[in-house]
Amino acid sequence: MKQCEDMAKRKLIVQLSDLHSGHTFGLLNPDTKLDEIDMNGDARLMEVKLNNTQKYLWHEVYLPAINQTIEYANGDEIILLLTGDLFQGSKFPFSTNVLDMADQITVAQYNLKPWLQHENVKTIRIATGTPVHDFGNDSGTRIITQMLKSELKNVDITIVHHGLLEIDGVLIDYAHHGPFGGSRNWLRGNEARYYLRSIVMDDIQAGIKPPNLILRGHYHIALKEYLSFTIAGQEHEAWIVICPALCLIDGWVRRITKNIFMINNGIVLFEIRDGDLQKPKMLVNQLDLRRREKID
Repeated sequence: MKQCEDMAKRKLIVQLSDLHSGHTFGLLNPDTKLDEIDMNGDARLMEVKLNNTQKYLWHEVYLPAINQTIEYANGDEIILLLTGDLFQGSKFPFSTNVLDMADQITVAQYNLKPWLQHENVKTIRIATGTPVHDFGNDSGTRIITQMLKSELKNVDITIVHHGLLEIDGVLIDYAHHGPFGGSRNWLRGNEARYYLRSIVMDDIQAGIKPPNLILRGHYHIALKEYLSFTIAGQEHEAWIVICPALCLIDGWVRRITKNIFMINNGIVLFEIRDGDLQKPKMLVNQLDLRRREKID
């Protein structure tokens, strides 16, 4: 049995989303080097300093997830799908500690480096995100895509707005914006299931093969929902996954979410074995951001 498992054709897909490179509470590689410009206009390399939130994200969330993925892959091919908001952008300077566009692109590049040192990372797809986080007209995403293409000659890298990717017969629909997770605990996942069902029905009615997996980001939550149903005599199974962010929240997010306090951070791992999509694996840490204290 073990020999048969070893011979199975296998690919791993990794979903990363909402790194918000440049955010005060966004992902930051401690090895990042940025240009510091002096009064004469000369540049020298400056080391970054991580705050406690960034230390948590890098050392307790991101690196362990990467190491777990690489170990699980065991040399098999890895495909990275980045579903948007690699950068923080410049619209919200109060929550940005790396404001310059060039520096944010450098931070994002360093944030991806731990993946790029592994030769079994063969393919990277970068979906465009929210315009206010991408310096307008997808500028940051277009630049980093070209930089990575120049640096990684043996890796297939492309920027997309809305992708439809087929891997060993498994069809993956991926983009940044998608369904909201739910305004109440008991409503969580409802909108995602309606969203999934609608896409599948649209494709079946149009005579198009529907996706087996729908990937979205944007809402900074960890959510996966599964549906199995029959439409017009056709049976179909599909997953929808909203990827958690690699960023924590600031005052703006607390306000618009009405003080969300249970936060998930991490990545999502998918395995395709002999053309069959396995159950998604959420490599996620959860934080309760409420300050607990007791006064006697």
